[in-house]
Amino acid sequence: MTDFHSPRAGFGWRCEYDVAYAMSAPHQHDDIEINVAETDLVYVRGGRTLDIPAGRPALFWASRPHRLVTEGAVRLMWITVPTTTLLAWAPSLGDRLLGGEVVVGSPDSLPPGLPEVAARWSRELRRRSPEDQRAARLEVEALVRRVAQASENWASGERRGNDPARVGAMARFIAANFRDPILLGDVARAVHVHPNTAAREFRSAMGTSIPRYVTQFRLAEAQRLLLTTTLPVEAVQQASGFSSATAFHETFRTVVGSTPRQYRHGSAPA
Repeated sequence: MTDFHSPRAGFGWRCEYDVAYAMSAPHQHDDIEINVAETDLVYVRGGRTLDIPAGRPALFWASRPHRLVTEGAVRLMWITVPTTTLLAWAPSLGDRLLGGEVVVGSPDSLPPGLPEVAARWSRELRRRSPEDQRAARLEVEALVRRVAQASENWASGERRGNDPARVGAMARFIAANFRDPILLGDVARAVHVHPNTAAREFRSAMGTSIPRYVTQFRLAEAQRLLLTTTLPVEAVQQASGFSSATAFHETFRTVVGSTPRQYRHGSAPA
């Protein structure tokens, strides 16, 4: 059975095709998630119900709390892609997702033989080397680009009076600058609004505060560097935007459940 639990900072690159069941509680993780199911899916997201038709790829930003509530067993493929990676592939699509939309694509955007393809992607994405993962990543990128070219918004009812373009612009500013010191005022100036307006709209659309969203990006980058480089932990802290070693270690242990060194080596938390 598919394991839907994850560290708050995100899964990173992952693909599974398995049986899933209704979730006992909402969860959230800092990735773009792609779902494709053999039957209709029903999610509760941001306090609203979202229906996803069978056989269509649905993309959403998983940092907003979401919960699968479909009754019974569901045969489901889910893929997670680092948020910064998708922003580099398709900035306009990224704006929509970070602004709170769920983007549902056509069945034509899916490769034939999806169960077999998903099994191959799952194997390849579990390999340690990014070069070994390259083929699967390119094929997932192609899927995302096809969805971006011919997509439709199935979540217009989720908007809560905010300006989706402005919220998306704030999210993109953070994604581009999270390695540097960022204050609420910096984000507000980037979209030409008062800091109180920026904070209110961002929390309403994203379900989290701007400072916490910045921390999500920093943690995701730190996890990536720990798994894919040999940089010393101190260098990882600095490269991912944390201002001090104390803040880095305390935040990492609180959110991920282990120290950075334990995470790098796959050790159990102390």
